[in-house]
Amino acid sequence: MNGEQNDGQVSDTYLDNIIKQLEISDGSQATSSVRSVFVRNDAGTFLRKLDERVKYYDNEIEKLCNFQYQSFVKSFHELLQVRKDTTSMKKELEKNNQMMQEAGQSLAKKTASLIKEYHRQSNIQQTIEALSQAFPVFETYRKLQECMEEKKLYPALKLLEQLETKHLVLVKEHRWSELIQHNIAKFRNQIRNESYNELKNFLENVATHADKIGKSAFAQAAARLDIDRRYYMLEEDRKKDQQQQQPEGSADLALINMNITETIDFSPIYKSLHINLFLNCKEEFSKHYQREKQKQAPVIMDVPPKMHESFDAFKKYLQRVTGFFIVEDHVMNTTEGLIDQRFYYELSERATQQLLAVLRRAVSTSYNPELMLDMKIVVVLFCAAIKESGFPVTPLLDVLMELRESYQQLLLAQWGQKFKEILRKDNYIQMVIEDETQYQLLLRQFPLRIEAAERLPYPRSLPYSESVPKVFLEIKDFAAVCAKFAKGLNVSKTEIDDMIRKPSNLLLTKTLKSALVDLTAAESESQLNFSQLVQICINTIHLENSMPYLEDYIVALVHGSTKQIGLRLQGASMLKDIRSLVEDRIHDKLNDKIDQCLDIGN
Repeated sequence: MNGEQNDGQVSDTYLDNIIKQLEISDGSQATSSVRSVFVRNDAGTFLRKLDERVKYYDNEIEKLCNFQYQSFVKSFHELLQVRKDTTSMKKELEKNNQMMQEAGQSLAKKTASLIKEYHRQSNIQQTIEALSQAFPVFETYRKLQECMEEKKLYPALKLLEQLETKHLVLVKEHRWSELIQHNIAKFRNQIRNESYNELKNFLENVATHADKIGKSAFAQAAARLDIDRRYYMLEEDRKKDQQQQQPEGSADLALINMNITETIDFSPIYKSLHINLFLNCKEEFSKHYQREKQKQAPVIMDVPPKMHESFDAFKKYLQRVTGFFIVEDHVMNTTEGLIDQRFYYELSERATQQLLAVLRRAVSTSYNPELMLDMKIVVVLFCAAIKESGFPVTPLLDVLMELRESYQQLLLAQWGQKFKEILRKDNYIQMVIEDETQYQLLLRQFPLRIEAAERLPYPRSLPYSESVPKVFLEIKDFAAVCAKFAKGLNVSKTEIDDMIRKPSNLLLTKTLKSALVDLTAAESESQLNFSQLVQICINTIHLENSMPYLEDYIVALVHGSTKQIGLRLQGASMLKDIRSLVEDRIHDKLNDKIDQCLDIGN
C-alpha cells in the first residue's frame, strides 16, 4: 500500500516537472516530453494535470484582469485619443513629407549643379596648374629659338639645360613635350655644328695672325739676345713706320710687350670646348680639333713661291711657323684634354722634318755669305722664340752647323778671289814709306816691326811688297767674319775658337797656298821674273813672322783678351812649303839664264 502511494507520488512529481519544462521551454523539447509521458503510461494523469494547470492560469488571468480593469479602460480611452492625435499627426507628416520631397528635389538639383560647378572649378584649377608648368617651358623654348637664330650658343646651352633638367620633367605626361624633346635633339646637333664653325673661324684667325705672333716672339728673343731689329722687322714694316713717322723703337716696344691674347681671341675655342663638354662630345671634339690642326699644319708650313730669293719672305715664313706653334702651346696649356703633349710632339716632329728640308734648301741655294749670315741669325732667333713653346730645336741647331760649313766654303771661295786679285795687282817691289804717319798707319794694319828698317830715314823701304799687309788684313777680316757666325749661338769658347781657327787654317793651307802656287807656277800667265820671285820669297818670310799676330787676334776675338793661350795656325809650315817651291822656281830660272849665256857664248 505504501509502495503504491510512493509510486503515485513519484509519478505526480515527474509530471509536474514535465509541465514546468513545457512552460519554460521554447517548444523544442515538447515532443520528447510527451513521448516520455506515453512511455510511462501516464497520459491520463498528464492530461488531468495539464487541465488543472490551464484552469489555474485562467483563474490567475481573471484575477489579474479584474484587478487592472479600470486602468485598462482608462488606457483604452487614452489610446482612442492617441488614435485621433495620430491621425492628425499622420496628415501633418504627410504634408511635411510632401514639403520635404519638394525641398529635397530642389536641393538635389542644386547639389547636382554644385557638384558640376565644383568639377568645373577643379578642371580650371588643374588647367591653371598645367599652364603654370607649361608656360616656363614655352617661354624657355621661345628664348632657346631666339638664341639659336642669333647663334648665341652659350646662352642656348644653358636654356637647354634648364628645359631638360627643370621644366620638361614636370610636363612629361603631355604629348607636346615629346615634340619639344625631339626638337632639343635637333638643337643639340645644331649647337655642335655651330661650335665646329666657331672652331673653323678660330683656325682661320690663327692662320691670319700667326706671322704677327711669330714676329712678336722674334722681337722678344732679339731683345734677350741683343740682336738687331732688322732680323725680325720686314721691309714693309719699315716703310710703314716711315710713312706714319713713328719714332724708332716704338714699334719694337709694342711687339715686345704684345700679349698673344691681344692678337687672337681664344674665346671661340674655349666656348666650343665647353659646349661639347656639356653635350658629352668632348672626346669627339678633341679628335676633330686635332684632325683640323693636322690639315692646317701643312698649309702653314707650305713654302711661299721664291722664298729663297727674298730675305723678308724667309723671315716671314719662320715667323708664321713660330706663331702657329705658340698658339698651339697656349691652347694646350689653357685647355684640359683638348690636345696633349703627345699630339703636340707629333705635330712638331712633322714640322721639324719639313723645316729641315726648307733650311737645307735655303743653304744649298744661297751663294751670298752675307745673306747666309743673316739667315743664321734669323734661324737662331727662330729657335730662341719657338723653344719657349716646347718645340724641339736641336735638329734645327744641327742645320746651323751645315749652314756654317756652306758659309765657310763660300767665304773661302770669296777670299780665294781676293787673294788672287791682291797677288795679281802687286808689283813685287819693296814698299816705300814716305813719313811717320804712313808708317804708323801701316803698323795698325800690319803690326810686324822690322828694327833695321826703322833705323832708316824717310822715305824708307821695307823688305816686303804691298801684298803682304793686304793679305794679312784679309786673313784678319776672314777670321772676324767667321767669328760673326758664332754670335747668338749657345756654344762654348772652345767651340767658337774651333769655328774660327779651322776655316782660318783652311784659308792659309789651301786657299792662300793655291793662289801662291798658281802665281809662281811656270805656266802662269804672270810669268814672274827673277827679282819678283825673290821678292815673293821675302814676302813669305814676313808673312810667316806675322802668324803670331794673327793667332793673338783670333784669341782676342774668342776671349776678348790676348792673355789666353790658343792653338797655333798652320800657316807657317805652308809658307815654308811655298818658299821652297819658289826657291825651286828661282833655281830653274837661274839654270835657264845660265843655259842662255852658254848658248850665246857658243
